[in-house]
Amino acid sequence: MVTWFANIPQPTDLISNSQAQILTNNTSINTVFNDVTNGTFSKMVLQNVGALGALLDPLSAYHAVNGTGPTFTGHPLPFFKNSVGDFPLMPDLQVSGTTYSFAIGNIIFKFGSVVGAANNTTITFATPFPTALLGAWVSGGIASGTQPTININAASLPLPVGGFTLKITGTTPVNVFYLAIGN
Repeated sequence: MVTWFANIPQPTDLISNSQAQILTNNTSINTVFNDVTNGTFSKMVLQNVGALGALLDPLSAYHAVNGTGPTFTGHPLPFFKNSVGDFPLMPDLQVSGTTYSFAIGNIIFKFGSVVGAANNTTITFATPFPTALLGAWVSGGIASGTQPTININAASLPLPVGGFTLKITGTTPVNVFYLAIGN
């Protein structure tokens, strides 16, 4: 963590009063943007986490928010915010049982597996997509024997934000893997 003196120099300061603080500020800038191995202005360090207030065009900002998934809980992740929204710049994997999700920008990926048998096996997302489920893909099978046909049930279309049902041929339980993309 670097020190920053925000109110230096003051109009009434002599150089002898504020020189140390100005030098400290210059050192802080050097620490945040420069790397001894890679050179001048080769990095940007975000030292604190937190939400930003509303930004109006043309303003935008990079900032850090603590992750909430099992890998990054309590550790900062980079975000980009503008007047459209606040978007993560790297995934923070979320886990709920055998379902997983992460977001990059404003695109959300949900994936996982269920054991399905016959018609109307339901895939329900632990948290629904905030706006829309744009597409979903399913695949699966059994270890041996005749492989079932697995499709998204037409009754599920258009795709709802909270999940969908599957149409599976046969009665043998089958492992179904899915990927859903939305926003």
